[in-house]
Amino acid sequence: MTDVGLIVLGTGSIGSTLLKTLEGNPIFANKSWKILAKADSKYITLMEKGSTRSSTELSAVLFDLRGSMDKIIIIDCTASDLIPLSYVTWLENGFYVVTANKKGLAASQNLFNAVTKFHFTFAWESTVGAGLPIIRVLRNFMDTGDIVRRVEALLSGTLAFIFNSFMPLAGNGVSFNEAIDQARSNGYTEPDPCEDLSGTDVARKLIILARMLGLKLEDNSTIARSLLSDNEPKENRINELCSRMERAKQIASGHNTFLRFVANIYPADGVVEAKLEELRESSPLIAAQGCDNIVCFYTERYPNGFVLKGAGAGADSTVHGLLSDLCSFQ
Repeated sequence: MTDVGLIVLGTGSIGSTLLKTLEGNPIFANKSWKILAKADSKYITLMEKGSTRSSTELSAVLFDLRGSMDKIIIIDCTASDLIPLSYVTWLENGFYVVTANKKGLAASQNLFNAVTKFHFTFAWESTVGAGLPIIRVLRNFMDTGDIVRRVEALLSGTLAFIFNSFMPLAGNGVSFNEAIDQARSNGYTEPDPCEDLSGTDVARKLIILARMLGLKLEDNSTIARSLLSDNEPKENRINELCSRMERAKQIASGHNTFLRFVANIYPADGVVEAKLEELRESSPLIAAQGCDNIVCFYTERYPNGFVLKGAGAGADSTVHGLLSDLCSFQ
C-alpha cells in the first residue's frame, strides 16, 4: 500500500474541518494517509516532531519532507493570492496538489494553463462547486467528445441562500437585509458580505469553467454584474441594495417570477456573464433550495440539460470535494 503524506495549508474553517475529518473518521486510517504538517499564515506545525517553523520557510519545509513518503499531497485550503504561484514548482518537483483556492486558477491565464497540464497530480474540484463534481463532469463531457453548448448555473451558495430566503417559491420570505443577516449567522458569507454581493466569487468560478471550455479570459471585472451600486459610499451600499431589491421583488412578483443571481456561459459565442435575473418556476435553476448550487450543462448529447445540484456553501461540502480529490490520487 502506498504511504501518502498530507500537508494542509490553511487552518481556517475549511482547513480545520478537513483536519478534524481526517483525524476523526476511521475510514481514513485504512488509507495509509499521514498528516505531516499544517500551516497557517504565521507558522508551520510539523506533526510528528510537534515543532513549528515560520510560514516564510514553507518551501524549505516541503523539500525537507520530500522523499519521506511514497507520495506527498499539498492541500491548499487558503484564500491566498500567493500560494497558487508555487503550484507549478511543486508539481514539477513531484508533489501532488489539491486546491479549494480559486484565486490562482481565476487569475492569470498562463498559470491556469500551466497547472492544469498536470492531469494526474493536480485536482481542483472544490474551486467551483464545493463538493459537487462540476469539474469532473465537465471534464468527462470534453474527454468523451461531447460539445458543451451552454452552461447555466447558480454558482454562489451564499447568494442562493439569500435569494431563496428573500423570495422563496412558497410564502413571502424575509426582508433582503434579514436574508443577509441569516446568511452571515450561518457562516455562509465572507466576513464582509459585500464580497459576496459584488459577484466576485461567482466571476472567479465562471472564469475557471470558461477556461476549461477553451475561452481565453484575463479580466473578471465585467463578467459579474455586482448587486452593489458603485455610486454609493461603501457604508451605504448594503442599505441602498436592500431598498432596491425590495422594489425588484415587487416587480418580479407581478411577473410571477423569482429573483436569482444567474451565471451563463455560451462557449461558441464567447459569452461569460453573471447577473440578477427573473426566473420562471419552470426553470431548472428554481429547484435549488437553501444554499444549493445548481449547474445545468446543455450539450450535444444532453440538449435538454444535465443537472447537478447540492450544497454550495459551508466547510463540510467543500471538504467533501477535497476528500474526493484526495481519493482520486489513490
